[in-house]
Amino acid sequence: MVNTFVEERDWDQFHTPRNIALALLGEAGELCEIFQWLGDEAGGKVDVKGSWEEKERTHLGQELADVTIYSIRLATLQGIPFV
Repeated sequence: MVNTFVEERDWDQFHTPRNIALALLGEAGELCEIFQWLGDEAGGKVDVKGSWEEKERTHLGQELADVTIYSIRLATLQGIPFV
């Protein structure tokens, strides 16, 4: 699905391994930012299912999806099977 999405938009011209790796790094930063200031009172554990609002869980899911998509794309560009 990721490759079809990219092909339909002719994004291959922009998807060099370097560009995708940098985009992946940016998305990983956005993911980490969600947890950055939550505190370490509970040893860094966060009860996402129990204490987060739906909006917060949705945002977390979106950032996880971005990291996953860029990881799949980078693996594809390098000929690495993504299982």
